[in-house]
Amino acid sequence: MKFIVALLVLLIVVLLGFVYYQDQQWEAFKRAHECKVVARVSGDVVNTTGFVGGRVVVGIGSTPDKTGWLCSDGVVYYR
Repeated sequence: MKFIVALLVLLIVVLLGFVYYQDQQWEAFKRAHECKVVARVSGDVVNTTGFVGGRVVVGIGSTPDKTGWLCSDGVVYYR
């Protein structure tokens, strides 16, 4: 049991490190390519229904808010 908990903690630390690394990469790219905000898109709630094993299932999810960034390379990036 201790091994599983340690493994989960390690996985969480690795994932947080990866997210931090990606954020730092984007910040550096944004500065280097002089990106400016050009759009904001609100998130949304998504509802689904279906059948699994003859039973009705309902799913609810969401999409995050996004910001559009126009960079000096002429591309709009949404993050």
